[in-house]
Amino acid sequence: CVIDSSKQLLEDKDIYLVSYNMINYDNIFNQLMTKKYDIIVCDEAHYLKSWSTKRSKRILGTFKTTKTTLKNKTSKFLLMTGTPILNNVEELYNLIIRIAPETMSNMTRQNFIYTYAKYIQVTPWGLKHSGVKNATDLKRRLKTVMLSRKKIIGLSDRIDKKIYLDSKNIQKLIAEEMKFLEEHNVDLNNLKNDLKISKMEMDKLAEVRQRVAIAKIPTLLKALPDIKEKTTGFIIYCYHRKILEILSEKTGITDVIHGNVSNKKRNEIIDKLNNNEIPGIIATIGALKEGVNITGINCQIYLELDWTPANIEQAIARIHRKGQKKDVYIYYFLYDNGIDKYIETKLKNKQIMIDKVV
Repeated sequence: CVIDSSKQLLEDKDIYLVSYNMINYDNIFNQLMTKKYDIIVCDEAHYLKSWSTKRSKRILGTFKTTKTTLKNKTSKFLLMTGTPILNNVEELYNLIIRIAPETMSNMTRQNFIYTYAKYIQVTPWGLKHSGVKNATDLKRRLKTVMLSRKKIIGLSDRIDKKIYLDSKNIQKLIAEEMKFLEEHNVDLNNLKNDLKISKMEMDKLAEVRQRVAIAKIPTLLKALPDIKEKTTGFIIYCYHRKILEILSEKTGITDVIHGNVSNKKRNEIIDKLNNNEIPGIIATIGALKEGVNITGINCQIYLELDWTPANIEQAIARIHRKGQKKDVYIYYFLYDNGIDKYIETKLKNKQIMIDKVV
C-alpha cells in the first residue's frame, strides 16, 4: 500500500510504504496506529534525530508518549542511514535511546552530551557542543545495536580533487567572511565550535557568500571542457538558488534542479542524465542529495559547499553507490580561507568523529 495522499483510506495490505511527511497528517497516522507490524523500517533515519519534530514523536515517541507512537506497534524496529551523525554526536542520542534505552543506561540527553561531547559551552539557548570524547565507550555501547558497513564490495574508486583559487582578487569579501567568523568565536586554525547563525545573520551572510561563488565561475568555466572529456556526465552543485541561475546563463545548461522543481520534472531530468542524453545539469545541494540513483554519470562539481557537510556526502552517494561501473570524480572549487575553509575543516573533523564512533 503506497501512501501518497493525506486523505487516503488505507487498504489491508502486507506492506505499507509511507513518507515522513505523510506521517504528520492525522488521517494517515491514526489509520496506521490501528495496525500491528512485524517490523518497521525507517530509511534516512537521521530525519528522526530531533526529539521535538512531529514525525519523530509519532514514529519514535518521547519518554512521555510511549503509547501513542508507531514504535509501540512492533517488536522489531530498524533504522537505516548513511549519515548517522550530521552535525554532532548528540544526534545519535534520540535514535538509540528510543529503540534501545538499555544500551545508554537510560542516561538523560544532558548526561549524554557531557559524557561524549568534547567541547561544551553553556549558552542562554542551551548547550553548544562539538567533537567527541570517550569514543571507545560509546562505540562499545553502539556495537550491540548498530551494524556498520565499512566497505561495499565492487564499489568503484572515488577521487576527490580540490581546486584552490587565489583569494587576492576578492580580499574584501574574504575579509568580511573572516570578520563574521571571528565575531562568532570561530578560530579556523583550532576549530572547536560549530557556527550557530540566526536567520537574520544567514540572510546577511548569504549576499557575501554569493559574491564569493560568482568569483569562482570563470575558473569553473575554464576547467569544464577538460572535466567533460574525462567523465561520462556531471552535476554542478550550488548552495544558493541565485548562483544556480547565473551558472545556467553562463554555461547554457538549461536542465536545472532546485526546490521548486516538481518530482516529475526532476525525474525526467535525471533519466536524461542517466541515459547520457545530456552532458550535465546544475542543481542545488538541498534539492538533489537524497532518494535518487544517478549511476549513469561519474562526476560532481561543487562550486559552493553546504553548511552541513553530511549533506555533501549524501549528494555524492547519488553517483558513488552500488551499480556505478566507473571511478567517480568529485571536484571542489575552494578558497583557502573564509567560509570555504571553515566548512572544509568542519567536513574533515566530522569524518574523524564519525570514524571514531561508528
